[in-house]
Amino acid sequence: MSYQFKKLGKNVRFDIYSKFSYKQISIEDDVWKGTNIVNLKGITIAEGSISAAGSLVAKSTYFYPIYKGVPAKFYKFRWTENEIKEHEQILKKY
Repeated sequence: MSYQFKKLGKNVRFDIYSKFSYKQISIEDDVWKGTNIVNLKGITIAEGSISAAGSLVAKSTYFYPIYKGVPAKFYKFRWTENEIKEHEQILKKY
């Protein structure tokens, strides 16, 4: 199965929650969490973040990154800075 996490103007919606806090973990919109993720308390998963399956997220994330590993480390951004701006402009229209 192929997921479209790079399509501008489309949120990834693989989580039933949107903008919530639970046990001192804040998760913003447009977040994709792979299976068996461990989030340590007191962190914020920023808008547009992707955490790869099996990752241990110990620190708050940036906007629109991909993290992977134990502990989770920044891998790359989903898009360039200009593409992020375009994505956010498209989302504002809806």
